[in-house]
Amino acid sequence: MSKKSRFPSFQELLDGAGTGAARFPFALLSALLGTIAAINSVNAEYGAASDNSEKLMMIAGLGLPLFIALVVFAEKREWKLPVALGLQLAGAVLLGAYYFSLPDDLSAPLIHPVRFLLLGVGLHFLVAFLPWLGKGQQEGFWQYNKSLFLRFLLSALYSAVTFLGLTAAVAAADYLFGMDVNSDTYSHLWFVCAILLNTWIFISGIPRDLAGLNKSVSYPVGLKYFAQYLLLPLCGLYFLILIAYEAKILVTWNLPRGWVSQLVLWFSVVGIMCQLLLHPMRLIEGSRWIQKFTKWFYRLLIPLVGMLFLAIITRISDYGFTVNRYFVVVLAIGLTVVMLYFVFSKARDIRIIPIVLCIIAFVSSFGPWSAFSVSQSVQQNRLNDLLVANEILHEGKIIDPETEPSFESRKEMSNVIGYLNEWYGVDAFDRWFDDSTLAAWDTVASYTRAGSVAEKFGFAFVTKWQKEDKRGAFLLTINSARSLDVRGYDFMLKVGSGAETDVMPYFLTDRSAVRVRLDTTTIVLEVNLGEEYDPETAARLSLSGDLAALCASSEHDTLEPDQLSFTLSSNEFDARIVFDRISGNFADDTVHIDNWSGKLLLRLK
Repeated sequence: MSKKSRFPSFQELLDGAGTGAARFPFALLSALLGTIAAINSVNAEYGAASDNSEKLMMIAGLGLPLFIALVVFAEKREWKLPVALGLQLAGAVLLGAYYFSLPDDLSAPLIHPVRFLLLGVGLHFLVAFLPWLGKGQQEGFWQYNKSLFLRFLLSALYSAVTFLGLTAAVAAADYLFGMDVNSDTYSHLWFVCAILLNTWIFISGIPRDLAGLNKSVSYPVGLKYFAQYLLLPLCGLYFLILIAYEAKILVTWNLPRGWVSQLVLWFSVVGIMCQLLLHPMRLIEGSRWIQKFTKWFYRLLIPLVGMLFLAIITRISDYGFTVNRYFVVVLAIGLTVVMLYFVFSKARDIRIIPIVLCIIAFVSSFGPWSAFSVSQSVQQNRLNDLLVANEILHEGKIIDPETEPSFESRKEMSNVIGYLNEWYGVDAFDRWFDDSTLAAWDTVASYTRAGSVAEKFGFAFVTKWQKEDKRGAFLLTINSARSLDVRGYDFMLKVGSGAETDVMPYFLTDRSAVRVRLDTTTIVLEVNLGEEYDPETAARLSLSGDLAALCASSEHDTLEPDQLSFTLSSNEFDARIVFDRISGNFADDTVHIDNWSGKLLLRLK
């Protein structure tokens, strides 16, 4: 085995660690910051972490690809060290500005975590192509990214082995010497290995001789087999399915379904991956079919991209832009750009693929043209039009309508309110309400805010699962803040099932068990002692009437424990079941259960 093909030893990794730290100081500092913030986020359960841990983890996550891209870019252009450090300092300033733009609560609205993911994706593509801008560098670009990918796999392997070894050592010391190791120690070890150590190993192996990569002709045989014998057949299968569906559209003249957009995009991803993985082989004798594949793949995409645009335009015309539909549109535009380039250009430079994806990610993140600005504006205008149409809004002021809006109108308005609340929070409603109202809503939980907004507009909020005949889909839960009275019972078991078939028995002692089953069709609860069902000794109780009454009368899904508590008994025991959660569908005064969970209290006679 040649020296280049073997795995590096731990000694070689240690020798390269110092070089990697000196070469990528800001990237390593980002990994250290991310590790400390992640450990703090674990300690936060006990009040020991700051409120900024999640924000620091986000900054560290963006800093890793950003600083790697900037360093390699400066090296490729042979800039002096002070210039390279100044470039990284500028990147640090940008990250600092982004940090201060983040709110304390990153979970709601959704705009902040999704924007972070977009920036992360864009920066990773930046790492892929930034050093290779310029003429005649396709081969170096491919070899460089191949090296990064293999180095990523190697760093993941070494980090995982190190973590497992350290975990085993700590667990052994804990067991043998009674050291009373805190359980959080294992998660701390994981963060150190998965973030700091993994990053250090990765950056220590990033190629330095970038100019030499343009002359490299090495090609892993495994990649050839993976692309040729796995991805290519998948690509062909996707193509046949999509062409058959397109033929069905032409015959029946039915507009394409929304999910066909995802299928076209996945077909494109698989085909483009094949092209990228097989790219260096195109010049090898006997592999000219790769050039033909690239040529015909993009030509065959033309009718599929047309179907993709038809599908997404149909969805947008019905409901307007949302963030998800925006992404489909920009991906379709990017795919069209790449497709036309490879169809009409003789150069067929594969670097255009990460460049286009990077531009899409950054353009979608910020500005009036971003996914968030466009969808917010469109959905605000849509809600405004619906309010005017239902006589709730007149000349910008909220009024009492002469007639109550129909169920379907309330549901459509509620869906838009729910979307705006989920993605943008209280700021999405500043067009209709004053600052004091928005400030009051900002203090309540996000999941309750949408109902308050609808109530302020003068109508009852309708969930997207509700049907006009009472509740439609339902979810009943108990108020977890209330204590459960278990006095007088011998055992308490946590039970639950989503299946209509028999459930596993629950063991009370070494010699006895209890079997619990709720038939989700007939809504009959059965409890009996023993591992097998015994109709002679089982206690049975029909719950359909009680649950139907709860679904029909309750205005809220959260109930008191007594409202979801039922008793039953047999000659051998008395039992009481308290449901924690019941979900299903309620229509025509009939309950159908999909899933349930609860606690069974049992007293043996």
